[in-house]
Order: sequence, then C-alpha cells, then structure tokens
Amino acid sequence: MIRHILLALIGLATPSVVTAVELGTVTTVDHDLRMQFFMMNPPETRELLADYTARVQMGAVDAKLAAALPYGADAVMYFASNGDLFAWSDKSGTVELGYWEVLDNGAFNEVCLRFGKFGVDSVCASPELPNSDWLMELVEGNVFGLEAGKSVPAALGAAPFTLADIAAKAP
Repeated sequence: MIRHILLALIGLATPSVVTAVELGTVTTVDHDLRMQFFMMNPPETRELLADYTARVQMGAVDAKLAAALPYGADAVMYFASNGDLFAWSDKSGTVELGYWEVLDNGAFNEVCLRFGKFGVDSVCASPELPNSDWLMELVEGNVFGLEAGKSVPAALGAAPFTLADIAAKAP
C-alpha cells in the first residue's frame, strides 16, 4: 500500500487508473507508469515490482519463444521479493517457477522474466525492445497464493480480462 501511495504522490498513478476491488487496490499500468519502470534506477524499479501480482498480456511473441515459454501470452505473475517469479496461465495446469530481474543497460532498465535452465527462455521489456507493453495491472501481495508446482487456481479464459475478473473466478 505504501508503494501505491508513493506512486500516487509522484504522479505515476492517478485516480483515473486506480480501481478498488476486493483483492486490494489494482493499479493499471499505463504508458507513463511503464516508462517510469524503465527510467528509474534499477533498485527503485525492483522495489516497486517486488511482492506484487501482475496481469501480463504479451501480445505478439515470436512463435519459437512462445513455444519455449512455460506460460501463455496472457498470464498472472507474482514477483516475489527474493526474485522468484510464479506464472499462472492456461498453457500449464500448474504454477510455473522462474525468476525476474531488473537490468541496467545504460540508457534504460530492462525488466526480464526468466525460465528454463540458465534463464534462456526469457522475455525482457524496455523502451528499446518491441512488444514491451506487456505489464497491464498490479496489485500488492501474492493475492492468489501462487506456489511453484501447485495447480493453478482457475482457468483464466480468453483475454481481455482484468485482475478483478480473475479474482471472481478464483476459489
């Protein structure tokens, strides 16, 4: 909640992009907020993503990469503060474990989702990379209780959907 208040105070979240639902305060990640993730120093970006659940929508992903990733293009992910990443999608019946990191490439941060041995099945986002607008919504905490290897809480269904839609389906 403190991070959400901080985002509002520095003008990155406005009342028009924040909706209160039973799972907490959901922040819609618009272009301006996404650019702040890329422009802040890496520790600040890590702090803003750590211990948040996100709805991601990858859009057009290279077919070879899409086949290699253990999650689908539309997913829910929990960014644990220790760097673990828990992915829930309709591609797998279980919650997949990966890791996330923020890289400083000199001009911008890259937010990377890594899976597979040595993290070779990866997707990174930065202003310099195409299709980097996949982070759609954030809510504080592991609100769906995602754990590696456990069954996914429910089928996500066809996009578009919101975290509130997903919360209504989850037991």
